[in-house]
Amino acid sequence: MAVRQLILTTTVGPTTLQRVVATCARRSCAITALRWEQRGGVGRLSLEVSGARYHVERLGRWLGTLVDVLEVVDAEPVPGGSDVAVRPA
Repeated sequence: MAVRQLILTTTVGPTTLQRVVATCARRSCAITALRWEQRGGVGRLSLEVSGARYHVERLGRWLGTLVDVLEVVDAEPVPGGSDVAVRPA
């Protein structure tokens, strides 16, 4: 079983969160942590998912094809928690 943390920048629409959650479920990735923030018409979604390595490694690409998703960034775990922090570029 693999675990991955992703940060998505999205539009803020009535179905944005539902599309992301449904894609994770369709691709057999369980969401173990989720945080959603909205600012000025842009959403930020922090996700931690687990599942088969094949699915988890490809989830960022699959989420990136959704119409509401503007950007997907891999994240790294914060020591002592399941929250996420952006890895410096």
